[in-house]
Amino acid sequence: MRPFSTLLFVAALTLSATAAAVAPDSPLAKRDTQIDANHDSAPRHYAERWFYTRSGGVQNETVLYVADSLDGAPRTLLDTKTLSKRDTFALKQWAVSDDGKYVAYGLASGGSDWEEWHVLDVDTGKPTDDVLKWVKLSTTSWRRDGTGFFYSRYDEHDKGGADKFQKLYFHRLGESQDDDLLIYENKDQPDWTFAAEVSDGGRWLIIRVTRNNAPNNLVLYRDLAKPYRQKGEKKQASKAKAPGPNVRNMQGKKIKTESVITPVETLIGDWSAGWEFLGDTKNTLYFLTDADAPRRRIVAIDVDNPAKTNWKEVVPQAKGTLQSACIVNRSLVTVYMQDAHSVVRTFDLKGKTLGDIALPGPGTVSDLEGRPRDQAVFYTFSTTAAPSAVYRYDLSLQSGGVWRAPEPAQAK
Repeated sequence: MRPFSTLLFVAALTLSATAAAVAPDSPLAKRDTQIDANHDSAPRHYAERWFYTRSGGVQNETVLYVADSLDGAPRTLLDTKTLSKRDTFALKQWAVSDDGKYVAYGLASGGSDWEEWHVLDVDTGKPTDDVLKWVKLSTTSWRRDGTGFFYSRYDEHDKGGADKFQKLYFHRLGESQDDDLLIYENKDQPDWTFAAEVSDGGRWLIIRVTRNNAPNNLVLYRDLAKPYRQKGEKKQASKAKAPGPNVRNMQGKKIKTESVITPVETLIGDWSAGWEFLGDTKNTLYFLTDADAPRRRIVAIDVDNPAKTNWKEVVPQAKGTLQSACIVNRSLVTVYMQDAHSVVRTFDLKGKTLGDIALPGPGTVSDLEGRPRDQAVFYTFSTTAAPSAVYRYDLSLQSGGVWRAPEPAQAK
């Protein structure tokens, strides 16, 4: 066996040789630069404001910013490292109200899966009194009128036990969580989880139902144009005679039953495929799905005629795998993986090809961001040899370029 001093000498020579072999412009050095760099997310546009996060760096922290214009000076809304001197918090999710006045955000501490949700007043930068607990495996989506948002949670229980029977709620801004409105539950399905999304037009609440982390899902929906509660059925009072002074007055009268919660309807009721909601136009809902298409396609479903025979194929299955899509400026922006690199294609809502978005070269596109009312789509483009950057493409002008490149992180 070699002496310990000899092993140290050999290790020192190895480290020295490795460091010398890593040139500043080598892929390994660039990889390390990517790890240490600060990366901005694709921005989200609400009213006249732009929201995005910056993460990474030496301490791998996340900061949420807001700006009054796309290239305006950002203002810090939330910095996870300033929340506590004792605990470490992670910003798990965040959702902005349609008017850009409020941000709902979920925090997890100490690596926990449980999230506690709060709401920020964007004007003041201060949190409201809204606090939501027992949240896990949930999305959050605001009503378009900004009165509150939909989310999923469990009943209070021992966190060491099993998480069963998740429920979907609506939280009205400024009210206690105890007063949240129950939107949907299924008492026969303990493992179902619910992810709700309000359509861009504001009318439809689309509910994605999953179980046991399986890729396939159901799709439910609720018409938000209808009130939360509806009048119950009216029943005819019995005309049978019975003792009592008021029987004659009751005969033939209609009696109203107690009001009931407006029901959630089923759009896709079997587990044979995966369904991702993209957007809506009036009564037509657009989905990215692998139903009868292992490389995925886009179909349109009429809410009033949802039978499979009435589905309309908008973008058929192609040679490459359709990885993601979104509706921006009334166009479908799609990302395919083909020959080991991304291809971005655009279509109108009837499926007519509008052309490809030119990329800087072979690489990977991710994090599509944009809404139907936006004019531009944002996406992240990365390669193995260069840090990822956020790009902007104007669908009306058919031009674009880098919006934000990563910045070197500064040690603290």
